[in-house]
Amino acid sequence: MFVDQSRVMESLSGIPTPGTEKPQQGNQCLLKLMSPPELLHSHTLTGVEYCGHISCVTSDWVWVSDGNNLILTDTTGDLVHRVEDSRSGLHCRGFHTVNSESELIYIHRKHKINKLSKDMKTTITFIKRTYTTWRPQCLYWSPSTGDLLVGMCYIHTGTAKVTRYNQSGQLTRTIQHDNTGRGLYRYPHYITENNNGDVVVSDRRAVVVTEPGGRHRFSYTGPPSGLGLEPGGICTDALSHILVYDGRTKTVQMLDKDGTREGGPGQPTTGTRPREGESKSGYKARLEQLSTALELERAKLSDLQGAIERVTAVNQTSERVWTTNVLKDELKQERLVCHQKKNEIDKIQLQKLDITRHYEHEHDQVSQLKSEHELLRS
Repeated sequence: MFVDQSRVMESLSGIPTPGTEKPQQGNQCLLKLMSPPELLHSHTLTGVEYCGHISCVTSDWVWVSDGNNLILTDTTGDLVHRVEDSRSGLHCRGFHTVNSESELIYIHRKHKINKLSKDMKTTITFIKRTYTTWRPQCLYWSPSTGDLLVGMCYIHTGTAKVTRYNQSGQLTRTIQHDNTGRGLYRYPHYITENNNGDVVVSDRRAVVVTEPGGRHRFSYTGPPSGLGLEPGGICTDALSHILVYDGRTKTVQMLDKDGTREGGPGQPTTGTRPREGESKSGYKARLEQLSTALELERAKLSDLQGAIERVTAVNQTSERVWTTNVLKDELKQERLVCHQKKNEIDKIQLQKLDITRHYEHEHDQVSQLKSEHELLRS
């Protein structure tokens, strides 16, 4: 990669020394040295309908999932391995992760958490399902601590929490409320961790960030445009930025570690932006924003309808496969019964043959005795 030396010197000279630094100045200087986003590789995958979540094993292998499948693929897009017992469904998002041993950790269809060995030959239950009303939704293995972070939902109400488990699978912490007792989460889709240890959750309508100990730092609910936020996949970078996909605008938004959106302020979770004194042009702009939001919602509805149709088709296919397997089992049982009946018939025929032979032998003996008796009388 070639770099303009004058720009490098300008950026380096702008990096503050201790005592002279200003907020965000260091990051801005470092960002000058970063190349703009560039597409490096693209692969067409087989075995999934779309990429709902990815977990990297190596630079050559990656686990990919959609709403119904979890596969391991290589850089050519070929299928390497498929997990048959993972959870599935329309709201199935970040339900797998990979640890430092290259082991896959995923949510089982019966809501327990399994671990698949690196050679993909051994599967064990890492965390048993102990609560019938709480279900795991998303996972993240922490490279810094080796802990497993699990986003969980209460099935009866819109209540959720994040639990932390150590490397032995023991529960060590639960994050659920802020300092006022208010619930932090509604439906965690994805979960990750920042360089400072913050737990970053992509929730239903916000990005929720807490300290490792559970203290609520901030929640990001979207840009000031008022369109809101529909968080999807989420990650952090080397500069502690938070990058989250927004399903409403079909864009990736970048925040700093304190929740400020790059390019402008974020939207707090409580309260709304005041609109007193708005001019007619302001109302017109607001109307355009709402119209855009409406179109985005319509597009989202169309996407959901398409997803439902795909899931329905998959379920119908699964039902046909299940029915076929049942019929095959019944046919196998019928063949077994027929084989048993044939053996019984053969056995009866052999018994009949033995009886016939025995009767003929007895008849011959009787005839012989009669002949001898006639000879004696004469």
